[in-house]
Amino acid sequence: MAYANISFRQVELPQFHELLQEAYARLAPLEQLQEVEGHIHFTFDLWTAGNLLNLNGVFAHFLDPIGKKKKILLSIPSINGRHMGEAIADGVV
Repeated sequence: MAYANISFRQVELPQFHELLQEAYARLAPLEQLQEVEGHIHFTFDLWTAGNLLNLNGVFAHFLDPIGKKKKILLSIPSINGRHMGEAIADGVV
């Protein structure tokens, strides 16, 4: 905060708290994936929304430490063009 010359009172604002909660919520799935000792499998769920926007749900599947199946949504990038392998790869990489 001092580096950016921002008042220390800013941390008391509800908007700042919301920003931090959103940032930490996005890190939680990555932290879960870092703790996985076995394999992580990725799947893709492609569909066209009502407004003709092509979307690709990217999921990670794994077993937690007690062996329970887990599935995490990693992202939903839009896909340019048809649901073809090259377009899917461009949206994921």
